[in-house]
Parts: sequence; structure tokens; C-alpha cells
Amino acid sequence: MKNEEKERLKINTAEILDKANKLVSRAEKLIPKILEPNLPPTELLPDVPDWHDFERKIWRLGDEIRQLIKENPTLRKENEFFQRILKISTNRNAKRGRQSFIMLFATKHLSGYAKELTTQLDDEFVNGHIICAIQKMHAAEFDSEVKPFAEHKHVWIRNAAKKYLTQKNE
Repeated sequence: MKNEEKERLKINTAEILDKANKLVSRAEKLIPKILEPNLPPTELLPDVPDWHDFERKIWRLGDEIRQLIKENPTLRKENEFFQRILKISTNRNAKRGRQSFIMLFATKHLSGYAKELTTQLDDEFVNGHIICAIQKMHAAEFDSEVKPFAEHKHVWIRNAAKKYLTQKNE
């Protein structure tokens, strides 16, 4: 690769990282300072509280970041950036908005973040997403934390836990 090409790639990566960091900043500003109470359930899903507006907005920002990472996988190497993502992922005040942020870790290259993510397994709004993420990370040391979810009432979480627990045997 020529020096000009390398320089152009550096600039492009810096611009993309700047854009991604701005999206993270927007999400950080949307997170309430206190944990908001759950909204009443919807008619369609009587067991599930409705989403706060801030949850939807945060979730969408995480998905925008996912698209940037998909187009620019080198962003996965940006530790400072992923520390900010982790901070949102573990902030319970963001409620379900952090689901999309948790899924940003769902790759083997980011398995170093698995321990911090598993501290949130007791949160019903994100536990399935965490199990899916650590399974894709190939973070195999959390069997005891994941095992109870193999009997979860929600099929998708139960299946994610079983997949996680059997991945080492494949």
C-alpha cells in the first residue's frame, strides 16, 4: 500500500471515529440521571412495559453505531471508544436502550469486555442480549452465570443460554 493510501485511510478512520463518538455523546446525553420507573405494559404485550422515548432514541443510536462498525470494522480496535460503549451498556438508567450497545460487543475480538457485561445478567431488560453477546465472543468462563437462563420463561433467552452452554462442545 502506498503512503498516500495509508494516509487517506487514517484520515477516513479518524472521521468515522469522530462520527461514532458523536453518536455515543448523543446517547450519553439521553440517559436520565435517575432510574425512571417502568411504564405500564402495552395491550399487545401485557407482560412487557412500554418503552420510554429515551430508550427508543438510545437504541437507535446504538444501531447507527452498529452500521458504522459494520462498514468500518477497524473501529473495533478503538479501546477508548469501546470503554464509552461499555459505560452505556452497563448504565441501568438507559434501560432497554442499551440493548443495541451491548450487541456491539458480540464479536470474539471484544471478549475482554465479557466480565463487565455479565455483571448486568440480573437485569431482565438486557440479560438475553448479554448471553447472545458473550456467546459470540466465545467467552466460555460464564457457565454458572448463564446456566439459570436455560430455564428462562422467554424461549429466545432460553435458547441463547443453551447455545452458550453447548458451544464449547462443538
